[in-house]
Amino acid sequence: MQKRTRRRVAAIVVPLVGLLSGALFVRLLLDWSDSQPYAGAETETRYIVIAVGAVAWVAVSCAIGVWLWWSSRRSSPALDREASR
Repeated sequence: MQKRTRRRVAAIVVPLVGLLSGALFVRLLLDWSDSQPYAGAETETRYIVIAVGAVAWVAVSCAIGVWLWWSSRRSSPALDREASR
């Protein structure tokens, strides 16, 4: 497989894995948080921190995916052929 194709596949897979792992992160931490006694503002703050952490995780994985896609556009087919020799 050419370098460009591998980078484009990675550019699609990385955000998907980030989204799925972010959803798993939220699910596990919310289950843990719900097992703790409710403490008003402290519990609500915990929910917000969990949500912000998950959004940041997904945003970073999407940014990495975009960077991989753009960097694959900049590589030339001639360089890919040279690298495969």
